[in-house]
Amino acid sequence: LLDETYSKQIDAFFSHFHTNRIAASFELKEYIYPEPLLQVHDAKSVVDQAVKTTSQMLTLNDYPVPKFKQVSAVDGDLSVYCIAPHVVHIMFELFKNATLPSITHGKPILISIYGEEADPSTIVFKIKDNGGGMPPSMVKKIWQFHYTTTQDNERDPIHGFGMGLPLCKVFAEFNDGSLTLVNEEGDGVTVYLKLPRGVRK
Repeated sequence: LLDETYSKQIDAFFSHFHTNRIAASFELKEYIYPEPLLQVHDAKSVVDQAVKTTSQMLTLNDYPVPKFKQVSAVDGDLSVYCIAPHVVHIMFELFKNATLPSITHGKPILISIYGEEADPSTIVFKIKDNGGGMPPSMVKKIWQFHYTTTQDNERDPIHGFGMGLPLCKVFAEFNDGSLTLVNEEGDGVTVYLKLPRGVRK
């Protein structure tokens, strides 16, 4: 029923609801923990942690683990200002979605990190799966909260609830970033996660 009646108003409600939840959690943790959650992090270190977390979670849930290939970056200072666990969660979801297409086509998940030419204050994480892409009918709905192609009896602890990409977008925006996706049917899916560049003191 939600899929049939999804609208901009419903999307705005879910986005606002989850943004408020993330903000409340952030404020509580900022009060409890002595170290600030928003810090400057080495971009490659964040990716390495996300790869490690994804591999552990997939193994724990009896999923195959894909191969990852990190493409060398040209930019020397690749640090980002973000809440690292948020970014690791985003990448986990992106890697998880790319796992089966990548394994099926025998291709690694390609990861690139670079500074955006048009905006020097932005670092870009580019994730490409070369897994054949998605049909147009699916692309239209992937940002909908609670949209999933998984049947109820196929759900497991890490997929099938329709919260992955929409929630990742909320996390990205909470970190003053953005998340966009380019689908090339017959080739693969490329996701661009953009975050503020960190300035080391």
